[in-house]
Parts: sequence; C-alpha cells; structure tokens
Amino acid sequence: LITGVFKFTQTSIFSGLNNLNDITFDPNAAALVGYTEDEMRHFFAEHLAALAAKNRLSVDEMMAQLQAKYNGYNFGVDIDTKTLFGGVYNSFAINYVFAKQQLLDKWFASGTPTALIKKLAAERLQALTPSQLLVNFRLLEQSCSPDDLSTGLLLYYAGYLTMKGCAGSSLRTMLSLDFPNASVATAFSEALLPEVMNLQNTTVSRLVFELQNALCDQQLDQLQELLNDALANVSYTLLPKGDERPARENMYQIIFTILFTACGVRVTTEEHTNRGRIDMVLEVEDMVYVVELKMDQPAAVAMAQIKEKEYPAKFKHTGKHLYAVGIAVNTETRSVAEVVWEALG
Repeated sequence: LITGVFKFTQTSIFSGLNNLNDITFDPNAAALVGYTEDEMRHFFAEHLAALAAKNRLSVDEMMAQLQAKYNGYNFGVDIDTKTLFGGVYNSFAINYVFAKQQLLDKWFASGTPTALIKKLAAERLQALTPSQLLVNFRLLEQSCSPDDLSTGLLLYYAGYLTMKGCAGSSLRTMLSLDFPNASVATAFSEALLPEVMNLQNTTVSRLVFELQNALCDQQLDQLQELLNDALANVSYTLLPKGDERPARENMYQIIFTILFTACGVRVTTEEHTNRGRIDMVLEVEDMVYVVELKMDQPAAVAMAQIKEKEYPAKFKHTGKHLYAVGIAVNTETRSVAEVVWEALG
C-alpha cells in the first residue's frame, strides 16, 4: 500500500511499476482514512457521552456539532451516477477532541499552509472564485507533480478543500470543491486574512472580534464601518474597479466570505432557491442573515431583490430569527457605500 498527498506518476516511484490498483477515488475505499458516523457512535460512545454531558447536550445534539466542525470529507466518486462517497470525520481532529474533551481546532494548527496562503494571495485569490472551484474530474484523477498543479488543486490534495458535488456528462464530469467543514473553513480564513489585509494577526483578530459581536448582537448599524475598516487594508490590486465588471462582485464576495468565515460564522455563497441565487447566507447562533451585494447601485436595490424573490422563505421553518441585509459597494472608491437591513421575524 502506497500513500501520499499527491498522485505522482507511477514510474517516478520505481522503474517499471505500472500495475498499481489506484483507489484514490474508489467508492469502496472512501471511508478508509476517516471516521464514519457509525464508527464515532460505536467506538467512541463513552467519550461522546462525556463530551455531550459536559456541554449539557444530548448525544445527537453533540454529534450535530461535531459533524458541522469536523465532518465533510468525501474521497470516493462514481462518475456514472455522479455520486460522492465518504462523509467522514477528520480522525486527527476527533482524536484530539475526545482526548481533551474540548471542541478544539488542532488539525489546522498542526501544519499551517503558509506557502499556499502566500501563493493564493499573490494570485489575487483566484483559486477561491466559483469558476475555479468547479474542476474537471480528469484533472484530479491524473498523476501529477506539485509543480504541475494549480493552487486550487494543491488546496484539495493538502486537505483544505474536498469534493462537495458531482455533475456533468460521462465525457465531462465536473466536481465542485469547497471547505469540508467549519473547523477548516474558519482556521483557513483566519490564516488568510492577515495576508490579504497586510496586517498583524492581533489587529486582524480585533477586527474579526468586533464584527463577530456585531453579528451576534444584531448590531448591523456597525456593519458598514467594520467592512470598510477591513477593505481599507486590502491592496488595491485585489479590488477591481468599475470597468472590470466580470470580476467585481466575485472578488468582494470572496473577501467578505473570508472575513465572515473567520468570525466562526457559517457562510454559504450562491445559495439556490426556487426564485434565484442568494449572494451570501450567514448563520450565527439562532440567526440567519440573507445578504445581497450590489455593485455601484443603491443598497435598496439589493433589499428589493431579497423581498421580490422571497429569498428568506427558504429559512422560515428553521425556527431562527431572519434578517435581510443589502450591501452596496462603490467600486471606484473600493468601499462599502451603504448597508441597509431589516428584521423579518
């Protein structure tokens, strides 16, 4: 059995070694390198019960929290049925959580991807754009060397991204990539922000803390100022101006997503509904913020779109408090011109 981060060409290992059985994406091996939910409940039952009791939760409630933070890796794919397999927990993270009986994020800290983060920032975060997070299965499947891989594929092979969806035809199977879980998404965003904003970690942490408080306390009147404090430190080379229409909204959406994710908020972009796609959905404790971005238009236009297309309807049965938020960006000044918001119940 030969393992490693990258799929090197077979002949680069030993001369003539060309009869390997590659199980990298084999559905039968999808749960080989992570814990399934059944394994968690069976083999860690005592640890799970103790952690649930400590947090005053039921075992099922505790499992839901562990799933959000540490699950989500899909390693197998059936290109005929377009089905993903896996849904496994990060074993390193889970071992640490149960050993310490705390919801700690130690996997990321065990090897912060400094070089990858610098490369990602130098490339203007292009690897995180929606078009780059949709890749042809053949690009993942083929043997390679690190020098041949794009930044997005490097992030995948290093474990910071995983497969989240599969679509297309038998001739062109496309995979969507994303962060596997909240633990990785938050930690990666925390590490990326200082590079993007060219600030010390302590300064970035202070801004993130203030933004987190504003969202948790529904103090959205502070949102415009806080977002502008963040944008003021982002290099102008990252922020397209008015004449760069295709890239404008994508880049602001990516930067805001990194910022909100660093706050520990669950962020979903391009959330589909029966009436369209929501730019951003922020889930904070018992609140859901439905966010629409507009470039060089009044924030009222964003708010009108949220209401006209009834975006919040998707979340009305969650039992959470709903808020609509319209954010207007002035691409000439590279700043947030206006934020309007409304509590929906």
